[in-house]
Amino acid sequence: MSIVTITLAEAVQKLYDHRHGNTGHAFSVTFIKRTSGEARTMNARFGVRVHLKGGTLPYLPKEHNLMGCFDLKLTPEGYRMINLETITGLKMEGVEYVVKG
Repeated sequence: MSIVTITLAEAVQKLYDHRHGNTGHAFSVTFIKRTSGEARTMNARFGVRVHLKGGTLPYLPKEHNLMGCFDLKLTPEGYRMINLETITGLKMEGVEYVVKG
């Protein structure tokens, strides 16, 4: 696996591109949680709908720099948010990205 250094803006763009182009493909993301300040690494996927219970969120994730995904380790309550402001690393499509700056 190759390691590439990218900026935070590039990391966020890679997540958006991955969400729209490779919905079923798993990826890994590391970021700092807003609630506790601890680092969190998730193995996740976009586009998982099987465990949805209906309803809507009381906020728009994009307005809070969040992106929803499905954490593969927490089935069936695995829907989580990625803090797009504090991403430190990504692994997707055979490439490991380290976020600097």
